[in-house]
Amino acid sequence: MSDDNKEQLIEEIIKLSDELDKIENKPESDKYIHQIVIPCIIKNISQRTKDFISFTARVIEHIENYTVSQYGDKGQDICTEYSIEECLRQAEKYIKRYGKNAREGQQELDFLKAAHFIQMGYEKYMSQQENK
Repeated sequence: MSDDNKEQLIEEIIKLSDELDKIENKPESDKYIHQIVIPCIIKNISQRTKDFISFTARVIEHIENYTVSQYGDKGQDICTEYSIEECLRQAEKYIKRYGKNAREGQQELDFLKAAHFIQMGYEKYMSQQENK
């Protein structure tokens, strides 16, 4: 991403932040974006955090351009019915496949798929905790 594109992205994020400030009863995901992601991008942050944000952007791109179009969105896909354990088994499958898949580009996809399954397992775990 060029420096001009980064500056434009930051400007758009600031606008989004301002808009989010106006919304009451924000969904949890919007609160996360507003409270964590936007300040991290705007402020000086560690390289580890920058790397994680970059990886997260790749996961998001994978979800939007591959997963949702192929399997459907949350509530429509089979993963909606998965247990925490099943999500973790799916992540483990992709992790264990590292170095064994000869198809070009598949190893990167396996990282993204594993991360997505871990996120879904985490979401289910957090939902259980809230319902206790």
